[in-house]
Amino acid sequence: LVGTALSAGMGMAFAITPLLQGTPLAGMVPVSDAWIVLLLCGLLVVKPLRSLRDAVRELAGVAAHSTVRQAVHTMARQVLESQHIRLVDDAVFRSGRGGLGVLSIEPKTALSALDVDLLRDRLERTCRRRFENPALELVLSLHAHRIFVLPSLRT
Repeated sequence: LVGTALSAGMGMAFAITPLLQGTPLAGMVPVSDAWIVLLLCGLLVVKPLRSLRDAVRELAGVAAHSTVRQAVHTMARQVLESQHIRLVDDAVFRSGRGGLGVLSIEPKTALSALDVDLLRDRLERTCRRRFENPALELVLSLHAHRIFVLPSLRT
């Protein structure tokens, strides 16, 4: 695809450059091939640079976009409220093609380890309806513990 895009772009650009002869840009015609190559390389480098930036953000632990966090928060709160459990705090991170969510919860009654595992499985199934490969961890707590989260950066 890259080779096709380069060939098509250069072909169109070389077809258009002779039309510059009678214009104020006529002085650029002899070096137009160099300008065309620079322009196409500049356009093609954007996607790999974006991928690199996203990978660095993921390694740095940047929080997921606020819309993703809000969706996870809403879905989790609905499931938890049906179990009479309060969602105290949450943090959501991108991790590869999936995501990692840390939910601080305050149960009204005692929960066994099995109860916590079943609840986490139910929450993950709920999140799987909208997100690919969610992984959730539950933290039992009475207070909001602000999990250190870097602010979500716009892409």
